[in-house]
Amino acid sequence: MDWLEVAIPIAIIGGIITLVVVGIIWSNYLEKKRREALASTAELMGFTWSAKVPGEKITELRTFELFNRGHSPSGQNMLVGKIGDAELILFDYRYETGSGKNRTTHKQTVILLPDGGAGLPDFQLTPENLFHRIGQLLGYQDIDFDENPTFSNRYLLRGPDEEAIRRAFRTDVLEYFAENWGWSVEVRRGQLLVYRAANLCEPDKCPEFVAEAARIRE
Repeated sequence: MDWLEVAIPIAIIGGIITLVVVGIIWSNYLEKKRREALASTAELMGFTWSAKVPGEKITELRTFELFNRGHSPSGQNMLVGKIGDAELILFDYRYETGSGKNRTTHKQTVILLPDGGAGLPDFQLTPENLFHRIGQLLGYQDIDFDENPTFSNRYLLRGPDEEAIRRAFRTDVLEYFAENWGWSVEVRRGQLLVYRAANLCEPDKCPEFVAEAARIRE
């Protein structure tokens, strides 16, 4: 009995350690395969690929709301190229919230068009959720459009110059986002950021993602 009392906990601990090690190995394997696939995709698209996004680049982007969330931000798998005459940067961005057992890692593939927001006012567009609706009851800004209630119900739109934002969101813009739910879009100082929150783009879908970002830019 004494031997079993010692052996069982050791076996449980050993099993847990084995699962953790296997999980780390599997995660590293998947990341390696993703790097290889994205490097190949970059070549096919005529883009350049880098394994890491320079830390100073992430720091420069802190004007965007996304890059101010959580802690431990980092960027991987950076593709740089042009769509038409516009420079475009695509990369995987991650950050963490909480700590210890309550730590959560958030990942999404983002597209930055450094000049894509030229002439547009600063704004943040994101899919609306329950917490946003509760916030609105407490005075949290959300710019709605009576002429397109579907858009207004699906998205939270915020920014410092409401009049300029209303001018920018023409009828065709409202219709596009109403019909294509799930996009997050930010404009800061003429730079345009496009992504789907908590969504890593599959390598073979990157050309389609780039095409949609170009359409949003237009």
